[in-house]
Amino acid sequence: KPAPEAYLTVSRLLEVQPQECLFFDDEMACVEGARTVGMRAYLVDRHRNEHAIAEGIVCDLTAVTQMLA
Repeated sequence: KPAPEAYLTVSRLLEVQPQECLFFDDEMACVEGARTVGMRAYLVDRHRNEHAIAEGIVCDLTAVTQMLA
C-alpha cells in the first residue's frame, strides 16, 4: 500500500472486481490508492462524531451496515 498493484492483487486473490470491494483505512494515501483502481474506499477518521459517507469519510466501521442496506 498505497501502490495500486497491491489493491489489484488482493482483488484478484479474492476473485472479485475492484469495484466490488469496500476499503477502509485511516491514511488518505492508502484510500487514494484503492480509489485509483476503482474500489469504493473510505477514510476512517476516529475524531469525527458521525459518518460523511457521501464525502468518503467514516468515523468507524459501523458505516458498513449503512452502505450495505
